[in-house]
Amino acid sequence: MAEPGITLEHRGKHSCLAKWTVPYNPELQPEKMIYSPWFEMGDFEFRSVIVPGSDALALALALGPDAFFSLQVRINSPRYSFRFGPLASYKLSILNHEDESKSLTKAFKFTLFTRNTNIPTGGSLQLASSVFGPRSGFFKKGSLHCSIEISILDESFSFSFSRDGNNDTEMVDYSAHSLSCDTIVLAGKFKWKIKNFSFFKEMIETRQQMSSAVFLLGRGFAHISASTTKVNGVECLSLFLEANEMHTCPKCMGHNKPSWCLFRISVLSQKAWRSHMHKDSYGRLNKTTPALGWNDYMKISDLIGPNNGFVMNNTVEFTVSFKAIKDSAAVLTSGFKKFGAFNKSGSCTWKIENFTRLKDILKNEKMMGVSVESSKFQVEDHEFRLIVFPRGQYQKPIYLSMIIEASGPQDATQDWSCFARCRLSVVNKKNKDNSIFTETQGRFSEAAKRWGWPEFLTLATLFNKGSGRV
Repeated sequence: MAEPGITLEHRGKHSCLAKWTVPYNPELQPEKMIYSPWFEMGDFEFRSVIVPGSDALALALALGPDAFFSLQVRINSPRYSFRFGPLASYKLSILNHEDESKSLTKAFKFTLFTRNTNIPTGGSLQLASSVFGPRSGFFKKGSLHCSIEISILDESFSFSFSRDGNNDTEMVDYSAHSLSCDTIVLAGKFKWKIKNFSFFKEMIETRQQMSSAVFLLGRGFAHISASTTKVNGVECLSLFLEANEMHTCPKCMGHNKPSWCLFRISVLSQKAWRSHMHKDSYGRLNKTTPALGWNDYMKISDLIGPNNGFVMNNTVEFTVSFKAIKDSAAVLTSGFKKFGAFNKSGSCTWKIENFTRLKDILKNEKMMGVSVESSKFQVEDHEFRLIVFPRGQYQKPIYLSMIIEASGPQDATQDWSCFARCRLSVVNKKNKDNSIFTETQGRFSEAAKRWGWPEFLTLATLFNKGSGRV
């Protein structure tokens, strides 16, 4: 079969109409897929694919017993290793030469192309064999005339980062290079620039949310998510820092762990005399809290207002800057029998590296009441976590505050409870006998799931040189 040809009508860098003429005999169904040549748009390559009805897998999964073939579009994204593909709107068509009103079309709005399968999550133009009669008008000189009208989001990304959290930074251009998966990033700034904002605005008003490319945060992966939400009847832009759990590289399956961080999400004003929009928060991204941010980050009217400069020349820029901690937890559990009953015990040793840096960051930012949570650990059916306040929980920054928090089993009702005895310590690494600890016992419940000590240890004692505690 002759190599099919394709012609392009570009409508800017990120929109085009691709017309594909493919020799095709409706009476002799091909047994293999037919591919058009690749064509470029933006930083991606696309092509059309005809999947014949004789493809047993296609028949079983998508087309049905009366299917003849389906028309699909596929993607190649060699320049993006942290990206799962672009968001696109496209329309697939097969021209009827005798009556254009009978041409077959199917439109897909705001569809995500996946990196692993190179096909959109939407679907294809599926055609039954009954459509193609000898006088159907779809064949001309033994060829089908197919077209793809496609537009994609015009976006770019940059990432400056520090591996150790110091001010020295490295820059990654996402269009040309990516960080190794096992890199640990303790400070960074990620920028998401969108150059066809009108298309983006239509997307976030139609889809549930939009996501940026993925970047490394601490030991894990994250992205910015954007959507629109009505808050008290006012249309608002929602912006979140969100954990990305779709990264499935075998090299780093055990590496993708949530990290605690301080972060700032910004919308940049492109007018020199106008102020950027900033909001700050902190926390640990995990299964319980997969996203941190704001449903009411800002009003849409403020975002698109011409005087603010957030949208200029149909362009908008989002950034997220963060400072993360490097920590680890060693958990041991065991069981013992006492008074005829089997009891479970456990211990968690939580190590926060460079704790002085965290304290200094909070001091420089004049932040008080900031808590840092450990990852959760399990003892029997209950989960626990430690929470520390490096500059105190309530009062002036004099004390280190500590809390232990419990949560019930996954299927627990609101009246769950468990009796526990616990001991919290700040370990002296020089001499464990000089560790500072407190012990207590009681019953955790939904109403009393946190036990805390606001004045666990003075900061002067904690940071005393030579004490062995830091």
